[in-house]
Amino acid sequence: MTQLLLKIVDWIQRRVKSEYLRLYKDKLEVKDFTVISNNCWGGILYKDLNLPYGTPFVNMFMFADCYLKLVKNLDRYLASELTLSNVSRYFTDPSPYPIGFLDDIEIHFIHYTFKDPIIELWNRRKKRINRERIFFVLSERDGCKPHHVQEFQSLKYNKFAITRYRYSGTDVYRVFPFQSKTVLPADILMGFSYRAINPVLWLNKTFQK
Repeated sequence: MTQLLLKIVDWIQRRVKSEYLRLYKDKLEVKDFTVISNNCWGGILYKDLNLPYGTPFVNMFMFADCYLKLVKNLDRYLASELTLSNVSRYFTDPSPYPIGFLDDIEIHFIHYTFKDPIIELWNRRKKRINRERIFFVLSERDGCKPHHVQEFQSLKYNKFAITRYRYSGTDVYRVFPFQSKTVLPADILMGFSYRAINPVLWLNKTFQK
């Protein structure tokens, strides 16, 4: 995708997102939720809704294999101590950004540097997790294949997947930009994902008081 086309796509999604937020932002009834996503989607949602992060999984991404391990064994991994490294099994060269480890899964803190207090931020935000209102979001990127989406679909949690291809079943929403061969940034995808799945209405319905 050319830079010009990327700018056009970004402009369109910003218009879409601003209209969505204008219509729905004030209708949010449930504000003490925890979203655990495999990329920045969750963190951006909190920002869009002007809410404090209710999760430590922000400004990061996870490869699909690690993410599904986390989702299926959340308590185990959250009980693990976060450690940092610049070595990943997914890359041959040292990482330019910190990589967190919870036991055998990797969390790529792509928007941080090694000077940032990542472990302190992680532990503080982990205390905000609302275990009564957790939901999971899988984006079809970062090593995510159809079998990952299908495995995610089979899990009995509050969840949905944002995909580039069409899948049968529920809790899967196809978002237009994922059809591009270019892996678009999560902030660009947000606006389009809001057209596919309305998170305010979804949260209100899923976590009714």
